[in-house]
Amino acid sequence: MTLGYVADTAATAGTIFGMGLWWAAGLALLIAGLRRRSASGKQSEALPPGYAAQNPDPAYPGQPGSPGLPPDSAYSPPPPPRRSRGTVMIVLGVVFLVLGVFAVLGAVTNRGGSFSSTSGPVVGNCYYNSGPKTDAVYFKPLDCANPDAIYQYVAAAGADGTCPDSKGGNETEYTLVTEASGKYCYEANLIEGDCYQPVTASTLAHVGCNSAASGVVKVVKRVDGEANATCPPGVGALSFPQTPRTYCLVAAGNQ
Repeated sequence: MTLGYVADTAATAGTIFGMGLWWAAGLALLIAGLRRRSASGKQSEALPPGYAAQNPDPAYPGQPGSPGLPPDSAYSPPPPPRRSRGTVMIVLGVVFLVLGVFAVLGAVTNRGGSFSSTSGPVVGNCYYNSGPKTDAVYFKPLDCANPDAIYQYVAAAGADGTCPDSKGGNETEYTLVTEASGKYCYEANLIEGDCYQPVTASTLAHVGCNSAASGVVKVVKRVDGEANATCPPGVGALSFPQTPRTYCLVAAGNQ
């Protein structure tokens, strides 16, 4: 059973489309809000209707609004301008643009792995593939006791791209992941008594042992601390020299 593969780091079209929607909506709201605020400002600067008639030049007394006239003809100041309705649109536009930025950061962080391209995974930590069931890898850290934490990081690949079993590519029993920061080797972290299905040539999924899917195997024995441990006759072995571990596997339908 070979688990090696090279991670696909291309972002999905759906993710890119979603980012574009956030940005497009934010930009449209921001522009509309600025235009509305600008229009509102121009209106507030203009004299209100009837202002000139109510307030002629005070040098010419006897006209409406002049000193000495009854209070009911005195000029009443215009009400203060209303708050621009464009403010809400501007705020929403900025929020949408910020959300678009966060979407980009999230996609860059998760693309090809859960760890950053500068730090890499942590030896001994376990991970699961949170992405679609394809050869693409979207590793997320998970407690090693969790059935979905199928991958445990053991070592960086050598200069020649090989894992601790001195094999590389599709020949190694390790899961070989290529990141911008280097190549990393993961060994299988399977639970004794549980069953797993090869989803593709390079990925596994934890499934029920009564699953009708083809290719399901059951871990009848797990031996930690020993590589190349002896399995019963007719039972396949999956072995890792670092960290030393052996699995004895049978087809789920043949147990």
